[in-house]
Amino acid sequence: MEVEFKAKAPRGIEKKLAAAGAKGLGTVVNKDTYYDRPGEPLRRKGAVVRVRSQGKKTIVTYKSPSKSRSTKAMREIEIRATPAIEVLLRGLGYKVTLEKEVRRTSYSLNGVTVCLDTVKGLGSWVEFEVFGTAAGARKKILAVASKLGIPAKELTPKSYPQLIREKLKSKKKQK
Repeated sequence: MEVEFKAKAPRGIEKKLAAAGAKGLGTVVNKDTYYDRPGEPLRRKGAVVRVRSQGKKTIVTYKSPSKSRSTKAMREIEIRATPAIEVLLRGLGYKVTLEKEVRRTSYSLNGVTVCLDTVKGLGSWVEFEVFGTAAGARKKILAVASKLGIPAKELTPKSYPQLIREKLKSKKKQK
């Protein structure tokens, strides 16, 4: 099971990662397109169907609803595909519900993948990911976040699509 948390990226996070001995894993740009049926039944139950383009690579991902309210712990299935998968999804009645672009630089630190993400329209974030049981993974993430000076209260289990939708909703209310 994948467990992940995010936080706004604090200043100097790259230096903190280097000082902590994090191993760089590389940088990629992900262009994600989220699909759902009319009425968004998947999103309402907390599931996701995403097509990710990463250079010439296309990956379809299904994420199950989270097993916990306080921790984002879900089953994740990824399948390599061709861009034609988007034609197939539309043909099956799915529609595009959200698109996002993320520039991600990944590191490994104490068994946790730490990603420094620049999310178009959302800013700079740090994401912590680890596979395991919800409780064990959460404990590892909290330890690494603390080592990097990020308190537990600043961590959120929300996904980028949730955060983007919240920001868009907030902007609509301000108008």
